[in-house]
Amino acid sequence: MVHVKGQDSFFKIYTQPVDSFPPIPSFEGKPEFEIAGGQLRQLIGQTVFAAAREASRYAFNGILMAIKGKRSQLVGTDGRRLAEALGDLTSGGSKGDKDGPRAIIPSRH
Repeated sequence: MVHVKGQDSFFKIYTQPVDSFPPIPSFEGKPEFEIAGGQLRQLIGQTVFAAAREASRYAFNGILMAIKGKRSQLVGTDGRRLAEALGDLTSGGSKGDKDGPRAIIPSRH
């Protein structure tokens, strides 16, 4: 158990031994692409405002990240607004102008 004391507060955080959790598997192989963390943060910041806030439209609750060639494209929309941001990858990507991986990054408002 961990005790955290502040000026006007006190918290008890119950812990468990590390051995009681399964091991985390390691990833094998090379990543499909890499993007600088600061640039990814900037691209998300330029698009997250347009993502939907209501839970009824799951695909609109996040930002679409698509890789095309050596560029990343992030798009967010709520059905009224549309935001797009483009950035360069630091390595990897798809060959030529072919479409690479796509994923919806969930947003939290």
